[in-house]
Amino acid sequence: MPAARHAGGGAGSGTMTVVRIAGLMRSGTNLLTWALRHNFAATGTATMLLGWKHGPVYRDRAVLGLDDYVDPRYRQNLQAFVREHPQEWMRVTASPLYRAAATQQREQSFAVALAVRDPGAWYASCLRISREYPGFLLHGVEPAAAAAFWDASHRAWLGALGERSAIVDTDALRRDPEPWLGRLAAGLRLERLPGQRLPGHYLHPRAMEEVYELLGAEPPDALEREPASADAVDAGQRAQFLALLDRDILARLGLGAAR
Repeated sequence: MPAARHAGGGAGSGTMTVVRIAGLMRSGTNLLTWALRHNFAATGTATMLLGWKHGPVYRDRAVLGLDDYVDPRYRQNLQAFVREHPQEWMRVTASPLYRAAATQQREQSFAVALAVRDPGAWYASCLRISREYPGFLLHGVEPAAAAAFWDASHRAWLGALGERSAIVDTDALRRDPEPWLGRLAAGLRLERLPGQRLPGHYLHPRAMEEVYELLGAEPPDALEREPASADAVDAGQRAQFLALLDRDILARLGLGAAR
């Protein structure tokens, strides 16, 4: 993570601003995390420590526990790690990121960066991933199930963003990063580092494993090229999915008419 260079966060939270990443699987959360880590000073990204990035933003509790940190499918793995490696876990809880996250959860002073994508592109990506890795997604991919999950997830995040927040179209961030990095700086009240950095290729889905964050280490920058075959989806199925989405939520996310 970049060295601390400006005062961020609330009282008692030190100089690090902790940004809670949020967004659906396949929405570009890895790209958003990478951009924040490489373009801003005194910024710590939380994909676990303020709640799993694909789960709720908790505004109703001062303290989060182990079960809040990870993908529900892997809670037992984290519990086993804490139980079997107490010295490593003590190192985690003593790390600047953990302490800053805990303080800013208690103060509710953390920032939130919400990753969004054009819904049609998101849906196509979900269908491809579901075909290649059955059971990977935690929601159904039939149009009605996917639309209900999309609406419910974004409705909850919109209600929990807080004053220090930014909604980022990650496809647009990749195409034209400068204005989106500016929005992140303004909405999250962060200091830009000199220059502009964005990965040249797509981030590998597993390149940002949260264990790196918990252990206070820099995640690897493993990159992969975009899959050669474009996401494909039946036009009728896609149209049905898009027709079921809440238009008010689309507008509030800045996505406008779904393409």
